[in-house]
Amino acid sequence: MTTLGKYAFYGCKRLVRLDFAEGSQLTAISERALGSCSSLVVLDLPASVTSIATYAFSSCTQLSSVTFGEGSQLGTVGTWAFNSCSALNSITIPATVTSIGTYAFYACTQLKSVTFATGSQLSTIENSAFCKCGELTAIAIPANVCYIGGDTFKDCGKLSAVSFESKTGWSTVAIVNADLVSTPIAATDLNSAALAATYLTATYVGGKWERTAS
Repeated sequence: MTTLGKYAFYGCKRLVRLDFAEGSQLTAISERALGSCSSLVVLDLPASVTSIATYAFSSCTQLSSVTFGEGSQLGTVGTWAFNSCSALNSITIPATVTSIGTYAFYACTQLKSVTFATGSQLSTIENSAFCKCGELTAIAIPANVCYIGGDTFKDCGKLSAVSFESKTGWSTVAIVNADLVSTPIAATDLNSAALAATYLTATYVGGKWERTAS
């Protein structure tokens, strides 16, 4: 099997664990495939998986552990993919992931740690991806990231340190009095993880962040 189809296990409220056979060739987890599996606790995804679709694990409220197989080929985390996984407390994003979709981890209220694997190729974090992750305290933005959507860290009340591997070329774009306004972000400001956190959670929380090559 290469694809876990749409709604495959949707709403299986007694499903506690889903195991994939050794050597699994699964590449795609489709829309809502495991959505609302409210008793699912552990998820070990095969390295062969390249995409996680919209709402794939949304509202798996007891899901506390998500791991990816060694040598993971995951490329995208879809819109609302882990929305309201309120027991998830940590996750390591594989280096091969290039984009995290809108609301991907929205309201993961116990999420305390987000780690990007060494050599991360992440380039895009879409709007509200980590909005309402109220326990998140620190995050490091990988060097290849060039876009952070508006409200990505809104309502992350404990986020006090954001470190940027690439600090130059950033600006934030927002609508001010019906006009689109671009505000450069000084690299010296991003030298301070605390100030960067303030910018992303308060000062410039609603604007999208873009980085141009230096």
